[in-house]
Amino acid sequence: IRLSDKRLPFEATEYGHVGLGVHIFDDRRGLLNNTGLQFTYAYHDKIGLKEQISFGLTMSLSQFRVSHKRMQLFEPDQYLNSERLWVLIPDFNFGIYYISQYGYLGASVSNLLKSSFRFGPIGENEFRLQRNYNIIGGYRFMVTSDISMEPSLQMKTTEQMLFQFDLAMRMYLRKDFWAGFSY
Repeated sequence: IRLSDKRLPFEATEYGHVGLGVHIFDDRRGLLNNTGLQFTYAYHDKIGLKEQISFGLTMSLSQFRVSHKRMQLFEPDQYLNSERLWVLIPDFNFGIYYISQYGYLGASVSNLLKSSFRFGPIGENEFRLQRNYNIIGGYRFMVTSDISMEPSLQMKTTEQMLFQFDLAMRMYLRKDFWAGFSY
């Protein structure tokens, strides 16, 4: 492949330095349900003619609950027979993202408070949310005047150093169409 010296056009915005977002979710996995609300604040700053850096902070409030009606116990349990099998958990996420005409690089941390919850008395059945770390990066280059490519890599890990990697490639045709794959 012969690569062109041309770069994809990208200019940092002059306006709109602040972004706000709301995310409502309801995840159901087996007997455990997680319903919540997230508020996100993002700030974007132009650091060059064709560069931008962004910071984001998310505040979340989740309700973890056990589906009491779908539970079938073979032996009575004083905690799981309780009607109050739910708990509210606050937490925060933070991220930083850099973008230029050449590519992008980002990092984020979720579950900053490492909140914990329990069903039953203090010290029994305690669950703690794990902090998660993400790093993403990608590079854009022109193959021809109409075709550009963007390989990217995302690394995800927890505090227990359990790593996952996602490798992706996206191809653009005249900035109107794109196709890609991820592994």
